[in-house]
Amino acid sequence: VAAFIVGFHLRFGGEPPTGQLNLMIRALPGVVVLKVVVFYAYGLYHGIWRHAGTPEVIRLIKASTVASVLTLGGLILSFGSGAVSFSALVLDWMIATGTVGGTRFGFRALRQYFAAQRNDGRRVLVYDSGKHGLLALRHLRRGKERNVVGLLDPNEERHGLRVQGVEVLGGTEALAEVASTHDIDEVVVPVEGTTQEEQRQIVEACAEAGVDCQHFAFLLQPAAETGAPFSSSSGDGVPDVSYPATPPE
Repeated sequence: VAAFIVGFHLRFGGEPPTGQLNLMIRALPGVVVLKVVVFYAYGLYHGIWRHAGTPEVIRLIKASTVASVLTLGGLILSFGSGAVSFSALVLDWMIATGTVGGTRFGFRALRQYFAAQRNDGRRVLVYDSGKHGLLALRHLRRGKERNVVGLLDPNEERHGLRVQGVEVLGGTEALAEVASTHDIDEVVVPVEGTTQEEQRQIVEACAEAGVDCQHFAFLLQPAAETGAPFSSSSGDGVPDVSYPATPPE
């Protein structure tokens, strides 16, 4: 509703002409119903937006575009092409897309921000700032047992950068200094994306720095063979993916 009204007012500098104002008022109920139906059809009202990502952005843009095109067609059929302000509808599309996306992704951003600011739990470094490290980071943030303080990455070009609010503090060679400076309790190493040699070096570096080392991996347990209920220490249907690291054979 607000996007359609604001779009018309912005188009005409704050006060639409009488003809456009009457068109806006008459069209408003139909536009609202149309957008609700389209947004519902595209699943915008029953998604889990705290886990929203690129697919949700694409779906939102598609839904908003379809709604605007149908709105344009309806206005042309009802009032004629000469009476319709195309630029007002473009503004309506921009405002609606930005508002819906902003509110939904804003909650996700706030959740990630507060997770990054948390100070309770064991202080942890995650090895790797790529996709495997970020997978571990997201998993650890779902619980309260660990507080991810920083990331380690062998790529020097990433040092000093921030990923999801967490700074890349250095590489394996800096582990002892980083652990001492930031009072680190343990290092979490994704099994995927790291070689056995890397894992061995990190385990040795952790031993020298006096911190624990954990390996991170998602495990599949064949339930049919065990005949026992699937168990998860995290209580979220995902196996406990953090287990003590030992140097690879």
